[in-house]
Parts: sequence; structure tokens; C-alpha cells
Amino acid sequence: MAASAIRILPDLNRRTLVVDPDDHHLYVSLGCATENLCLAARAMGLEPEAEFRPEGDGEIRVALTPGEAEVSPLFEAIVSRQCTRNDYDGTPLPAEELRLLKEAGSGDGVAVVLLTDHDAIEHALVFIRFANTRQLNNSTFRRELEAWIRFNDAEAVAKGDGLSGRATGNPQAPRWLGKILMRAVLRPKAESTKLARQVRSSAGLAVCSSRQRMTERIGWKPGAATSALPCKPRRWAFATPS
Repeated sequence: MAASAIRILPDLNRRTLVVDPDDHHLYVSLGCATENLCLAARAMGLEPEAEFRPEGDGEIRVALTPGEAEVSPLFEAIVSRQCTRNDYDGTPLPAEELRLLKEAGSGDGVAVVLLTDHDAIEHALVFIRFANTRQLNNSTFRRELEAWIRFNDAEAVAKGDGLSGRATGNPQAPRWLGKILMRAVLRPKAESTKLARQVRSSAGLAVCSSRQRMTERIGWKPGAATSALPCKPRRWAFATPS
């Protein structure tokens, strides 16, 4: 906290060096936090202005000044949106919802590509399945993933970080049991089949990207876009920002 501002900094002690060796996802997560903060600030009558400062490990400074309260639909959606790896119903989205999705994720050096055509989705799925299989065949990645998953809500609250086991579509379990189950069922072929089913049951794919180089640590911008997108229509699959 600072005078009339909030600083958002990376915690390098919680880096995931195998899956995120260049800290891409780490800085994307700062963007997600920034977007939520800005939406909440406006709802409380404060006008936010976010700025990335590259000095040291980098930080995002959000300056806050008095303004008109604006409780937007994006703010109200924060508590109800969710990341899930369950199947969707395959219902296409109307043109207006597609427009809103693209609008929500675009701006200031960030673009969104929406893939709704069957052939385009299948082409992307080839790369998704290849990447997933390659990761799961990497024993070091599997150990890191296991350490990063919070198998129950109590563990997630106590640690204040990690990937919730709920997001993987699995029930809560004590850590000792969750590790055993994960090692038994997390297999490349089965996961690839499940991923394909989930992607094909969604209304499409949304890919967020930024033209700016990650060495400049501007990855927070597509992160902010990714945070806003799930507040829009459901039944959508999101590709990792790049």
C-alpha cells in the first residue's frame, strides 16, 4: 500500500520454474489481480489508473482518485465466475455475445482471436493435446504440479496460493489421498481424451495475445484481459495468454 495507491508485486518465492521458466504466467497473474482491483475500485467510487514499473522485479502501481461509483456487470460477475474443466453443452454463442467477448479482452496492446469454426478448433486442438501430453510425460512437471495443487479448501486458505483442486474437476480430498489419486489417474492418454472432449463441447476458443516482448514484463496486460473475459458469456474455453 502507498499513499492513494496500491502496488501489486510478484512473489518470486512462489515461481513455478518448470511450467513457467520465463515467469510469463507469473506476470499474467498480476494482470488478473489488477483487473479485479480496478473493477472493485470503480464500484467503490474510486478511479483507478494502472501502470507497470519495470524496475527491479517489476510491479504494477494502481493510483486511486475519487470518482463516481460504477457497479458494472463485470464487477458483479467476479464472485460468480469460475474456471472449470468440465464439459459444456456445445451451444453456439450469438453474434452479439461474441462481439462482447472480443471487446472485453481487447485494448492497449492486447488482442483476442475467437475461434468458432470447427476446422480452426480442431487445428488448435492438435497443439493443445501435443503440449498436454508432453507436459504429463515430464516427471519434473508432474512433481511441480502436485506440489502446486491445493487438494481441499482448507489447504488453499492456509497456503493462500496454488491451483484449487476444484478447478481440475476433482472432489476435495486430504493432501495425502489427493496425491495418491492424482498419481493413479493423471495419465497422458486419458487427459488428452478428456481435453479433446471439453474443447469440442465448448462454444469456441478465445486466444489472448500481446505483441510486446515478455522480456519487458508486459505480460500483465493479456492477464488483465483474461480476467475480464470470463465475466462475459459462459460456455467458453480460454487459451493461455501469449
